[in-house]
Amino acid sequence: MEVVKLGFFGYENKGKENQAFTEFLGENEEIVYSFKGIRDEVVFTHKRVIMMNSQGITGKKKEFRFFHYNKINSYAIENSGTFDLDSEVKLVIGSVQHEFQLGKGIDVMAIGRLISDSM
Repeated sequence: MEVVKLGFFGYENKGKENQAFTEFLGENEEIVYSFKGIRDEVVFTHKRVIMMNSQGITGKKKEFRFFHYNKINSYAIENSGTFDLDSEVKLVIGSVQHEFQLGKGIDVMAIGRLISDSM
């Protein structure tokens, strides 16, 4: 299985998301969880995960990736331990595992419930 590491998103960012995310939200779709890395961001809605990857020196070029819950074959949640600096959300779509690292103290179990309820 191919593994794609999509980055570290260490800080909760709810309410401060990049405005570009609103361009992609469907009717009645709302951002439930939002996290920010150094330049990249990821949001979880009731329908999908949207990741924004800022590219280039200035970061003005943006790549957006969309992970629809109904396309997920399986997923895994890993919480941070005593000495771990991060927790993880792993989504398997087809034969590819996509991994998001999240900061310590983020409630990944709540994210797992959101994914389960939305699949």
